[in-house]
Amino acid sequence: MYRNRNQGRGWELLDLRKGPLVAYYATFVARDGALLGLRSWANDPEQDVFQFEGEPGAEAYARAATRAMARADHRFVKLAGAKAAVPKLPAGARPFAAVSGSDGTLYALAREQGKGDETVVLLVWPPGATAAKRVVLPGAKLADVSLASSGEWALVFGADNDGQGTRTSYLAMGRGTEWPAVPVITTKTPRSDDPVAITGAARAEDGELWVTIGEHSMAGGIHPLWRKPSEGSWVEVPLPRLEGWFSRDETIVFDAWGASNHPWLEMQRAQGTGALRGNALVWAEGAVWAVIEIGEAYGDDSGVYMQVPRSLLLSTRPAAAAPVTLPPSTQMHLEQHNGLRAGAKPGQRGCEGFTLVLGPASLAEQQPKLVAAVATLGTDRGDWQITQVYVGELDDVSVLAAAARVTAERSVAELRGAVTKVMGVEPTVDCRVPTLERIVQKP
Repeated sequence: MYRNRNQGRGWELLDLRKGPLVAYYATFVARDGALLGLRSWANDPEQDVFQFEGEPGAEAYARAATRAMARADHRFVKLAGAKAAVPKLPAGARPFAAVSGSDGTLYALAREQGKGDETVVLLVWPPGATAAKRVVLPGAKLADVSLASSGEWALVFGADNDGQGTRTSYLAMGRGTEWPAVPVITTKTPRSDDPVAITGAARAEDGELWVTIGEHSMAGGIHPLWRKPSEGSWVEVPLPRLEGWFSRDETIVFDAWGASNHPWLEMQRAQGTGALRGNALVWAEGAVWAVIEIGEAYGDDSGVYMQVPRSLLLSTRPAAAAPVTLPPSTQMHLEQHNGLRAGAKPGQRGCEGFTLVLGPASLAEQQPKLVAAVATLGTDRGDWQITQVYVGELDDVSVLAAAARVTAERSVAELRGAVTKVMGVEPTVDCRVPTLERIVQKP
């Protein structure tokens, strides 16, 4: 769990582990001047045993996690703000999404285990109430749904499942406990194996409905943005011309997934905009705001595959007629990475990969042979190695940096000595990753 207090301290890590489980906040809602977090539980990935079924380690952990999950306390927690009535959850309910309406009503989606499969129900807390009213939503399995609010209205959206393997777009809307389903009809019928989930939904003040569609960018042929006037049918919302909004050479991203040994991945992007995907949609400040993802990127020279789309923010507000380019999610991951590792010790857990600051960025041009020599450093045993040399910004200074990895803390001094012998100056060691300006040398 990460938290950014936004008071100059940046990101910090909250340890919410308990036994074989770890707690996290599925969402945050406001109520009567207080900030509430919806605390949920999941298997602790640092303890989970990813082995084939039947192996002792996997079975033992699975049993312990199942017992712990049955006792886990899923609940709303007051995190900050004024005194407010904290909603209580019905026994057996496991909520995973929540929103608050402008009238003070609180809504949550929860899973309940019946005499067979799990079902999804809607829980409603009227203003100031702590006891929930249970609403059975129209639909079959409700395989993948989420929740949004627009003024006093709340909307449940996603994909429904008829129990026979067929998925369709799903939308229901209501206030209080009245929740009719809203038919979602598009002019194009996607192939049966295409994902058609609604990824965002909103209701304008005049009753017009808006949705974004598309689970991932492989869902070809599905227009990502639709609207339905209060007295009309669903129509596609024309999008502005998008080709010129991104440069094709924006192909280097921070490796937030730990997919390779170096911090910066060089990606290959498709020509043009590629497939379009609706990522999110909200009604706020009298306008509709939609996030559209454009294209995708594939791997680097090590064969890593990842989907790294680029995102634009569109709005119906006249002053925001031009699309706004959103920073990539990898930028937030870099900020989290650096905030959590500031002051950490290289070679210890969480900092097996770190940065050697070789000097000012000008060294890249002034000492190219030395830079090339540093890039090839490494041991035959694999105890340590340099994985990438690049120019980046750290603490508002442009530096020449070498990305390094070690297998044990004792190897840090050996690596540092080897670099000092080549460069003639001892490098500074830092667990943070400078923001990339350009790659100088790859091993």
